[in-house]
Amino acid sequence: MKKLPIILLGTGIAFQLGHYFENRSLWLDETYVAANIMGQTWSELFHFNSIFSEQPQSPLIFYLIEKFNILILGNHEYAFRLWPLIAGILSIFFFYRITQRYLVGWPMYLALGLFVFCPFLIYYAAEVKHYSGDVLSTLFIYWLFEYIHERMDSRRALLFVGLIGGPLIWFSHVAIFPLAAIGIVLGWECLRRREWKVFLYLLLLGLFWTGNFLVLYNKSLGNILDSQYIMQTLEYEFMPQRGEVAKNILWLGSRMENVFRSLLGISFPLFASLLFGIGCLSMRRRDAKRFWVLFLTIIITLAAAILHRYPFEGRFLLFTVPAFILLISQGSSEIVRRVPIQWQVVTGFSLAGILLFAPLKTSL
Repeated sequence: MKKLPIILLGTGIAFQLGHYFENRSLWLDETYVAANIMGQTWSELFHFNSIFSEQPQSPLIFYLIEKFNILILGNHEYAFRLWPLIAGILSIFFFYRITQRYLVGWPMYLALGLFVFCPFLIYYAAEVKHYSGDVLSTLFIYWLFEYIHERMDSRRALLFVGLIGGPLIWFSHVAIFPLAAIGIVLGWECLRRREWKVFLYLLLLGLFWTGNFLVLYNKSLGNILDSQYIMQTLEYEFMPQRGEVAKNILWLGSRMENVFRSLLGISFPLFASLLFGIGCLSMRRRDAKRFWVLFLTIIITLAAAILHRYPFEGRFLLFTVPAFILLISQGSSEIVRRVPIQWQVVTGFSLAGILLFAPLKTSL
């Protein structure tokens, strides 16, 4: 078992490298991104100009990294896809470290397997898109939470997290969701303990993060949300109009099924959703703060979809994959813990087989 994490890490990296070295031609959406990078100067990128006004813009730091790679390595597919690959590989290592904090024993290996075999993660590790960077930024924010909640009395630690959090929003637009999650959890903890001074520091950090987001919204994101073409394209990925209860329930059910079946690649979405629910209840009892960090990341994203501000679908939710996997794995652990001891090994292997078979088959 000691070598299993190394095997899983190596396999995950090999899958991503294999997809990268296929060296596919850029497809249409990748071409839009590539042309936007190649057709503009550094100054134009910093001013958030776009050649294709009706196409969503990627994060500024993503554009700058891509521009640098092209200047150094040349104008070809390998250079364009290098940063997504690096982000994908780094995500594997960050996720492994996070699982060591959130899970104990065999569920840690189950979670790592679900992550490295996830078809969407492998695909977007070799795509000229920012989605693998979104996953990396989310995992880094979860690591920041682990760092800060053990050092709440340290001004230096609070300053470090605050200064890192602001630029992350320019690296990944969706970083605002996990940042908001850890901000709420840490803030509530300070209020519960009546640590008013620390709460004030956290409030200042939150204002700094919010300020960065508002500037970004004014410069870039607002233009995306004001685009009638983009909003019509994403219409079915937002929750239907408020008040249509039946449609909203059906929409949420179909979106969650899509998360488990398409995004995670699990063949039995209803079973996965059951494990997810059990995992939520179990982790909330066992480790409430970490549970709320994961759960709020998903809930805040869903709230944005309800307000028609962020699509709750497919690749746009790739950054939520770590949260879903950790909670599903915790649910699996809870089921095994509750069966008679003589059946625990069989039950554990059965659950792992059901969850991992389809993602592994798709990834091969």
